[in-house]
Amino acid sequence: MKSYRKAREEIGVSQRFLAKEAGIAFGTLQLLEGGRANPSLDVLAKLAEALSLSGPQFLAYVDEYFSYLPDSVYIVSRKILEDGDKSWKTHLFNFVDAFRRDSNRRLIDVAPHMDLSAELKALMAGVLETLCDEKGLTPPDWCLGVEILSTPWFIAGMENLKVSAIVESPVHFRKRNIFVLNDFLKRV
Repeated sequence: MKSYRKAREEIGVSQRFLAKEAGIAFGTLQLLEGGRANPSLDVLAKLAEALSLSGPQFLAYVDEYFSYLPDSVYIVSRKILEDGDKSWKTHLFNFVDAFRRDSNRRLIDVAPHMDLSAELKALMAGVLETLCDEKGLTPPDWCLGVEILSTPWFIAGMENLKVSAIVESPVHFRKRNIFVLNDFLKRV
């Protein structure tokens, strides 16, 4: 859980120190902070105690964690914010895989975090609308409120691929002024 990492960094302790203080394995803490494991309430409580979080602070962390599915649009946007804008590919494609496995509306009904950049909100909306078309679903209402980018964004970032991206880009990306290659959402 990235929010625990933030709390740990704010008080200036290492992962090893926190793991020892909380009585959990160092590897477990690494997985939790990396978003690659789901903690039990017992582990959350141990971390909260080791970080000296008050009851209300702890409940806020727990409530937020369990309110959303781990691969939901909202949580993915939070992970991008916590890890930096350059992390979007990993988190976005984890969402794509999760949604293709299970087209649960709870993954998509809550909009991305309001602090996410306009570019990434537009990209998420384009991805989501494309996936909803694939699954025969109606995209959530929040997609309608996502603004069109004022400057074209070529995802590949390579000058020699711009023409291909203009031609190949699916409609839900083009209408937002985002240009991707036809195989952008294909996974091997």
